[in-house]
Amino acid sequence: MPACRALGLRRRVHGDPGELPRRLLVRLPGATTLIIGAAYTLWHGQARGLWGVANDKVAKLQDVNGREALVLTTLAIAVLLLGLWPQPLIELMDASVEHLLRHIAVSKL
Repeated sequence: MPACRALGLRRRVHGDPGELPRRLLVRLPGATTLIIGAAYTLWHGQARGLWGVANDKVAKLQDVNGREALVLTTLAIAVLLLGLWPQPLIELMDASVEHLLRHIAVSKL
């Protein structure tokens, strides 16, 4: 992973084990506020009747059928896996990043 190290990606992906508590202390309140804010907005809109269905044809539609649920679930699992374990994607990009760094390093003058 020399190209990734040159871009500073290795430290961001793996990080220092001592940084984890500090990162959690900074990010956890922000994530909690975001989730509570979204839940309150949805609850408030539902309680006030702001999102009623105005058309009968729209009211008869299903939210998600089985095929759509399968595709959405597969995509959600893929996103979670790449978010939690990005190493395969980083290794896949390493050759391209290496080539890009060599191209950028060449003087254009």
